[in-house]
Amino acid sequence: MNKIVLKTGDLELKRKTTVTRKEVRAVLKNKPKKMQTVLRQRMYSFVIYQLSGIQAGIQTGHATNEYQLKFGAFKEYKQWVKKDKTVILLNGGTTNQSNALSTETGTIQKYLQFLKFLKVKATPFYEPDLNNAMTAISFLVDERIWDRENYPDPKFRLDFVTPDEKTKALKKMYGKEVAELREFLSEFKLASN
Repeated sequence: MNKIVLKTGDLELKRKTTVTRKEVRAVLKNKPKKMQTVLRQRMYSFVIYQLSGIQAGIQTGHATNEYQLKFGAFKEYKQWVKKDKTVILLNGGTTNQSNALSTETGTIQKYLQFLKFLKVKATPFYEPDLNNAMTAISFLVDERIWDRENYPDPKFRLDFVTPDEKTKALKKMYGKEVAELREFLSEFKLASN
């Protein structure tokens, strides 16, 4: 006789020849979060610091709309819209996009360049009422970046660990792109008015 054994956590099913769909669903439902094939998403947005709270929210909405126009067909975006829905606003600092006389680059422009370097799908928004200044950038981030409970930082036995050693360990645990984006975003504060 053939035996089928499905096991996850503390739950185990044993049958001689068949397993019902209901039993399989019960086992799969109890999978640990780290083993889920679909990663939860959050929409992150950098907004320039000069904006009030409501203005920052509006600019984030504009940048998120741009994201939808460019990347709306991707499964991660569809999942975020239908299920995850969380939006995180971060202080993006300054913008110098509209000042043709300036040789300085605003911090928000530098952040967009860095996100592109990391191959993160990101969209800026340029506000027509502010002389087409870049006011916000929106991008999706999966749970490996922000969920420190299920994707913890590496544990070290020694208290004196260099940032390079921590980054190297993160790269080994989660991959280069995840480690670099995780380190980058850990430096930012939430936007405030």
